[in-house]
Amino acid sequence: MQVSIEASEGLNRQIKVVVPAEDYKKAEQAQVRNVSKNKRFPGFRPGHVPQNVVMQSYGDVIHSETINSMINATMFAAVHQAGINNMTNTYPEISKIEDNGSAQDFSYVFSIEVKPEINVSDDLKDVKVTKTVAEIEEADVDRMIETLRKQQGKWIEVAQAEAQQGNRCDIAFEGFIDGEAMEHGKADNYSVVIGDKNMVPGFEDQLVGHKAGDEFEINVTFPETYLTKEIAGKNAVFKTKVNKVFELQLPEVNDDFVKLFGMNSDLASFRDAVRKNMVSNLENNLEAINSQAAIEALVATYGNVELPSRMVKQTVEAIQKQNKNVLKEKAEELANLDVKKSLVFEAVVEKFKIKLDPAQVDAYIERLASAYEDSKEYVEAVKKDQRAYNNIINRCFFVQVANFVFSKAEVEEKKQGFYDVVK
Repeated sequence: MQVSIEASEGLNRQIKVVVPAEDYKKAEQAQVRNVSKNKRFPGFRPGHVPQNVVMQSYGDVIHSETINSMINATMFAAVHQAGINNMTNTYPEISKIEDNGSAQDFSYVFSIEVKPEINVSDDLKDVKVTKTVAEIEEADVDRMIETLRKQQGKWIEVAQAEAQQGNRCDIAFEGFIDGEAMEHGKADNYSVVIGDKNMVPGFEDQLVGHKAGDEFEINVTFPETYLTKEIAGKNAVFKTKVNKVFELQLPEVNDDFVKLFGMNSDLASFRDAVRKNMVSNLENNLEAINSQAAIEALVATYGNVELPSRMVKQTVEAIQKQNKNVLKEKAEELANLDVKKSLVFEAVVEKFKIKLDPAQVDAYIERLASAYEDSKEYVEAVKKDQRAYNNIINRCFFVQVANFVFSKAEVEEKKQGFYDVVK
């Protein structure tokens, strides 16, 4: 097999492969034997059909399969023979095939993309990265317990009370813009908790002071960034009626409160359990935030390179397939960033010969398992689920590389509170 690089432009490489006629003939004869064994020919036993008879009936198929087999058998070997070891994960594109029969050499030309050269420094001291740090304060635990308390609360109707912050109002409303009724802007019995900020800004505040039976108008302006573009930035009037007002009745925080969560322990033990869960949650979020910060710092330092166009195109298609509503321009922007991250990440891994530490995977799985009553069963289930296990492996390796970056780069710490990190 003769291999030559026909053209080299940017990140594209055009490679020509010439396969000797002898090898082509062997591949063709292999296809003939395959057809002879698997197709029925009246008067002949399977595998004992003369070549000319087989070719007469299936010549076009054999010809096509021979070409495919020759290309499949030689293409990636040709890339290696050409001395190219930084090919992208995009599939090669065949541009030319010269096939003059088994009596002559067979040749074809294909193109590939290579990864750009990324010059990663020997010590990563040119990388500047901000690392988020956080600790759990006692006030954070208090706040979490209060949240759990609210989750266990019961809504009690208060017939004559005026609605206040924290109350739930069951309302009927109909929205109008420029005097015309809004599409999907009407409801007969809709629950709103004042202060949860689930409605258009300003809507909930205008419920304050009203009681069951009140009818009034609520005036709001939809944000410019509102998802429904037709009404973004527009003024609206909602004709509103309060059907009922509810007040949240909270349980006392005592040993009986603890039992609501299936724990047969005292309040102090419950508090420890809450803190433990918060610690695990904080660690997971800090790892995610800091891993992203590390890769973004690497991109900022080393990402000013030419991007493989096919790799970007492939990523754009994947993004649009996953989210059909994303605009092409946005998909291209995201794809460019994803490709940069991937290339820079690989460059750092290769530069420093970083390999996955299996202990990191085991530790992470154990951390996840600690949230379950039967942690052993959880561990076994995860390891049996190949997709879930692979996702964990990828995550752990990502975190491992990020930690390596933090150990080498110029790091500035940014302290944040628990609820700033865990949103």
